[in-house]
Amino acid sequence: MEGENFPPPGWRLQLAQIFGFAKIAVIVMIMANINPFPFLGLAQTPSWFIWLTENKLYGCLMIFFISKRTANDIRQCERFRNMF
Repeated sequence: MEGENFPPPGWRLQLAQIFGFAKIAVIVMIMANINPFPFLGLAQTPSWFIWLTENKLYGCLMIFFISKRTANDIRQCERFRNMF
């Protein structure tokens, strides 16, 4: 008996790739001290973003690991094929 996983649908792969690019963009903004909120028209920077810029290493590691887990969950497909 052999088995293999079905490939995930195409939209899931694209969503995971977009999520990965967004992760890198957020990490670069944090490391370069770029505040995107004035460009978005928000007068005040949220406290969570200030915390991320003050704690760069911990914040970037948490963003990396949590987003990696989320992207893997998006890519994961529950179906499995058995062949006799």
